[in-house]
Amino acid sequence: LWAMAGLTLGKSLLLFAGIYVVGRWILPRLLEETGRTRSDEVFVMTALLLALVAAWVTHWLGLSMALGAFLAGMMLGESHFRHQIEADLRPFRDLLLGLFFISVGMLVDPNLFAEQWHWI
Repeated sequence: LWAMAGLTLGKSLLLFAGIYVVGRWILPRLLEETGRTRSDEVFVMTALLLALVAAWVTHWLGLSMALGAFLAGMMLGESHFRHQIEADLRPFRDLLLGLFFISVGMLVDPNLFAEQWHWI
């Protein structure tokens, strides 16, 4: 148990060190080069690719994919291009938010309401 906890802690520390290096030195240069293209599509693709790569790396390390996507979002949110990223990704946010609520609504079981009405 202790060995597994130590291994997970080591992977987490490795992940955070890697995220720090990428966010401090690589990401600003990457976003500047992407911004020079003056293409919104390339900028959106770069931001989404960064989130997917971060999620894949955390999954590869045996950690949560959501943690990787969250850390990528934090890095993008702290960049100088955060306002452009937010404006470009807003349609995706609205679309995915709608998809989330639709999928949660599809999980509602009316039979459960009929059976458990006294508890509800």
